[in-house]
Amino acid sequence: MNLKSKLYPDSDKAGFMLIVAVLLFFLIVSGCSTPIPVQPVVTAYSGEVLITTCRSVENGFPVSPAREFTVNDIVYTTATWLGLSGDHVTTAIFIDPKGTVRFPTEVPLKNATGSATTWYWLKISEDNPGWAHGKWEVRVFIDGMLAGTREILID
Repeated sequence: MNLKSKLYPDSDKAGFMLIVAVLLFFLIVSGCSTPIPVQPVVTAYSGEVLITTCRSVENGFPVSPAREFTVNDIVYTTATWLGLSGDHVTTAIFIDPKGTVRFPTEVPLKNATGSATTWYWLKISEDNPGWAHGKWEVRVFIDGMLAGTREILID
């Protein structure tokens, strides 16, 4: 036995405990400073949106604007966004006559500048479409904020 072992009989155990304590400290500190993933910068939208409901879309633009449809029609909703800048997410939801949200659809706009047109559609494709008759509401959102609404009638 050497002099150190005689003076400090638990020195090997103390050294091991010190190493463990230091490792735990760094583990805890590094866990606290783990970078949090950053969401892409979304520029607040302060522009205008023009919403149209129609029976057809050609080259991304509405054709045959209408507010009354049959259960056999495909109802297209276009939203023309003016004054865009940056990344955005647009959403449209269709609310049926009983207040049920149907067919939510998201369309991202990446690096948008100026204006852009997004479109969404509603198709009633069931053998018994009686549930679909009545007044519907289309709500269009940008970055989770309501941008506009349109009422349509399905006969």
